Amino acid sequence: QKEKGRRLGEMLVELGYVTEPQMTQVLSNQLTIPWVNLYHVDFSRELLDLVSAETAEKHGVVPVYVRHVRRQGDTLFVAMEDPLNLAALQDVADGSGMPVKPMVASPSDIRGAIRVYYLGLPPVAPTPEIELDVAEVTELVEPPPTEAVEPAEAVEPAKAAPEPAKVAPEPAKPEPGPIV
Repeated sequence: QKEKGRRLGEMLVELGYVTEPQMTQVLSNQLTIPWVNLYHVDFSRELLDLVSAETAEKHGVVPVYVRHVRRQGDTLFVAMEDPLNLAALQDVADGSGMPVKPMVASPSDIRGAIRVYYLGLPPVAPTPEIELDVAEVTELVEPPPTEAVEPAEAVEPAKAAPEPAKVAPEPAKPEPGPIV
């Protein structure tokens, strides 16, 4: 990470240790910022006009919805690759004329939404949704130290016939008789 100057999450996804949706959910959990799947957002022209195409591309930001927030009034919620980017939040707030709250979304989902809704290009195939166990993903992000193990000799696995499926026997039916 230090050598390449890239984010740890990007590198873990690239190396295949976690999927992009898993990394997004872990980031959301760590920062206590809600995450959003952009495939379920209804992007209206009115909503898209709140963030310019230039700002969306520059900061990796897409508008998600406008909600009334107590003491702030109407607030624009935006999906971001980096929800801690205060300069991006300020640019969006200046352009939209309203307060902005960040949400986390996967970088490919954000790039895909910008591609389709701002640039008018065809969508790319979506990745399937995955049920996640956040504790399991956190273990992948922060693995425990491992001991060095000498590699074993390569052995070709024996090809065994598949085992027949085990079927549980039906429960015994009671024999007819007097009810006691």
